[in-house]
Amino acid sequence: MAGKIKVAQINLHRSRAATGALANIMYKYKIDVALIQEPWTVGDRIKGMGMIGRVINKNTDERPRSCIVHTDKIKPIILPQFSDKDITTTLLENDRGTARTTKIVIVSMYMPHNERDPITTTMDSLIDWCTHQGINIIIGADANACHTLWGSTRTNERGTKLLDYMNNNGLTWLNEGTEPTFCTSNREETLDIMITTTELRPLTSKWKILKDTSLSDHRYITFEIRTRGIPTMRIIENKKSLDAEKYLGKLEERLREPPRRYGTPEEIDEYLKHVTEAIKESASEAITSKRKEFNTKAPWWSQTLETLNEKSNRLEKKARRTGNDRDKRRARRATLKLDREIRAAKKKSWRNFCSGLKKTQDIARINRILEKVDQNGLGMLKKRDGTMTNNIKETLETLITEHFPEATIATNTNENETRNDEEESTMRTPGNRQPAIHGGRPNWGLAAKIITEEKIRWAINTFLPYKAPGPDGLIPKYLKTGKHLISPHYMERDERHVHPETRQSRLLDTESVQTDKSNVVPTKNNGETNRQTHKRRSPDEQPTLTETIRIQNRALGRSSITWNNKAL
Repeated sequence: MAGKIKVAQINLHRSRAATGALANIMYKYKIDVALIQEPWTVGDRIKGMGMIGRVINKNTDERPRSCIVHTDKIKPIILPQFSDKDITTTLLENDRGTARTTKIVIVSMYMPHNERDPITTTMDSLIDWCTHQGINIIIGADANACHTLWGSTRTNERGTKLLDYMNNNGLTWLNEGTEPTFCTSNREETLDIMITTTELRPLTSKWKILKDTSLSDHRYITFEIRTRGIPTMRIIENKKSLDAEKYLGKLEERLREPPRRYGTPEEIDEYLKHVTEAIKESASEAITSKRKEFNTKAPWWSQTLETLNEKSNRLEKKARRTGNDRDKRRARRATLKLDREIRAAKKKSWRNFCSGLKKTQDIARINRILEKVDQNGLGMLKKRDGTMTNNIKETLETLITEHFPEATIATNTNENETRNDEEESTMRTPGNRQPAIHGGRPNWGLAAKIITEEKIRWAINTFLPYKAPGPDGLIPKYLKTGKHLISPHYMERDERHVHPETRQSRLLDTESVQTDKSNVVPTKNNGETNRQTHKRRSPDEQPTLTETIRIQNRALGRSSITWNNKAL
């Protein structure tokens, strides 16, 4: 599937209001990734971008001067070995991209104006690494370097050094025309440069400088990268739109013929997998879905701010066209007013949100979010030999090797599968029974009282309906709606054929049932709750699912029931 990545670059000049304006720009122009220099910080930490997207930067003891913000449309990972306070480097991997876009390094860089050489050691190492790896690179930089070739009014020493470095390393620039990227009341210049490799240059397009007010002394630069495999929309399922009648009908139909064998742990897992998949598939057919873009509108952006923004854009455009001091002052006043209104709107929106929190659970969740330390996703790691991992798969393998030295990376060869099957069958033989995890005689009578169908339903009812799902992907609402159909499968009473190998080990070892009555199973009386009747089990009857789990745990020497599925 053909797609594109829309990129923006901006120096926010440490402005809180400029950060708010960026949120509107990313929504308005559907920006996927923003390369930011001099972000707004509080206590040496980047703030104000939670509503914009995911923030990537290397956490250091110094005040950061670069970061990257992206939406969920792409999933870049940080390269910490090529990142510091002035440069943030990420790697975007796309298996379905073209040869030139399978891997792209995306960089946000700030080149301090008080240094004579704009090329740092980190940047030089990064370019060498990309050259040896054959990876294309995009750099959005506030270079503070002037050269007439990329639109500056003059050429300085820093610009000459940067141009020579680009020529020597096969790099070029995307800047077009002479429109300035840096504007103040008394100076206009092109200081921001988009640098890329000559191979990637043909896949970039629509480079331009936006006319919108940035509330900073720099202006927005945008362009697009054409690639494959990048989704244009995302599917959002409205969990609260569950059609209960349709869901129950589909669920009953799917649970009508469950697996007939569950005498081994593998068969138990297969049975539980069948129930889980039935719940998920039935729910997906009973809820409404809609296509949604990846960019979200800031909740505090209003029509009043939009009007002020349009007025500020109009006055700034007129001031640049006429160069009149009076027009510049009017544009400046409009910009300052927009700045104040954005700050006030964000503060009011936050206060309204906090005042609307009534439940203790919601307040506790906000506290956890505010106390959370910003953490980047998993990136590249240094191995024992001093080299760095090249991709996320190699990073995961390195972590496993370091934390679990005796573990081996599994392969899907028939030889390994055969060996594993032989080891498992050997472990199950009576002579190779695993040692007990807990000492003492298991009390299966107590376990039988704890695990009942009524208590399973009670546990399901205690779930909050829309709590985040676990690894199995089940929303508690699905369990609560269909609990009368689901719970019988967790305490199955149907009589089924038992495998000959498990026929000898299906008797329960409980203190309440005597040895001569081990083939008697308690059942509930119709309309009676104070006493139980017993029916005799024939030798060919299948044990219940719960009984099978108990038998397996007893064979392993465990004193408690171990459930192999989170839904239980």
